[in-house]
Amino acid sequence: MLKQLAGAFSFIAITSFMTPVAMAYDFDGTALSSPDAVDYSFNAAATAATVSFDLIGYATLDGFPDNNYEDYFTLSVNGSAVFSASFNLGGDGGPITITQGDASYVSNYVYNGFNNGGSLTITLPVTLVLGSNNLTFSYASAIPQGLGDEGWGVKNLSVTTVPEPESYGLLMAGLGLVGFAARRKAGK
Repeated sequence: MLKQLAGAFSFIAITSFMTPVAMAYDFDGTALSSPDAVDYSFNAAATAATVSFDLIGYATLDGFPDNNYEDYFTLSVNGSAVFSASFNLGGDGGPITITQGDASYVSNYVYNGFNNGGSLTITLPVTLVLGSNNLTFSYASAIPQGLGDEGWGVKNLSVTTVPEPESYGLLMAGLGLVGFAARRKAGK
């Protein structure tokens, strides 16, 4: 009886720990012009998650301020903007200007020099809804310049869930029962 109970608790603890969203998707990094957008849709449980991706700038993607040529990146989740910023990825202007979100979301900023692009990694918390979810990556430009002058792309997209605290408790309870059963069996 104790073995069956321990097995049931272990199964519950382990399966509740695994929330059904943990995926990686690699956009091919194809240069998109500014303004332009790319969408990624997926199904998930209603949960907290982390979105991480590399933003690639081609040629002269401009930061703010840059004499009205600056380009603005926005990430929207299910139609609501959760992060917006301007980055100098090969153009002019300041390196990073955050207009919505937090600067701690940005890492690995690389400026390759004028007209040579750049890259950075963005990692931020999001809230997913039950069922279909949509991520929209978009760039807007004060003065669109076309792919001959500037472009952008997204690579290495991953969406991972953040385990709920009660999941850890169930996991520990299940592992404790398995340990108890194993110790009791070894004592006989």
